Amino acid sequence: MKLLRTIISLCLIPLILLTGCSVYIADSGKYSDLLVSHAKRDDILEKMGTPNSTETLSPSCIQDTYMVKGKLPEGNRSFNLMVIDTCTFFLAEFILFPIEAVRYVVKSFSTSELHVDYCKENDVYIQRPVPVSRLD
Repeated sequence: MKLLRTIISLCLIPLILLTGCSVYIADSGKYSDLLVSHAKRDDILEKMGTPNSTETLSPSCIQDTYMVKGKLPEGNRSFNLMVIDTCTFFLAEFILFPIEAVRYVVKSFSTSELHVDYCKENDVYIQRPVPVSRLD
């Protein structure tokens, strides 16, 4: 009985240590503090610089496109990983953590295209959430 308790304890320690790491990795990245809903365009321009291109989506909405080197936060992906973790009682972390760690390293050295959409509110361009259909 004592041997069984020891084996279970040794199996639970790595599980507890890995809990939620893949979710954190997916949600981390460059400009994570800026890429939130309702950020002002001037604040984003100050931190990220001039966009590579600007496109008019409608009379009151525009889209800036940046080429960004490094990993960007993936909120939609982190939510999906959190759901998988919860449904599998965090056992999926044994598979998800190595996958997310490799993705983090690969994306850290790659260049990504970032689209930021703004709509005018009271003569100030405010970032709007990206439609779900445009998320990966």
